[in-house]
Amino acid sequence: MVNDGLLWEVTVNIVLGLLAMFLGRTLGVFVMGAFGFLGTVIFALLALASLVGGVYLIVRGLAILVEEIVRAEITNRA
Repeated sequence: MVNDGLLWEVTVNIVLGLLAMFLGRTLGVFVMGAFGFLGTVIFALLALASLVGGVYLIVRGLAILVEEIVRAEITNRA
């Protein structure tokens, strides 16, 4: 139904999204520990940015997969 290249692209997008969320929070914790109160503000911004970026990559990967599946189903029924 879907080819290996597409599954690889979706997997890479999802893994990058998860890594973005994890690394953004981890970097934010180090910054928070180093800079005190200003670090807390920077941590909040980094956590929010990594969450938005990570969710975007995950949703983009899943959207690519769904689009290809729907395209294949429409082609098969036509």
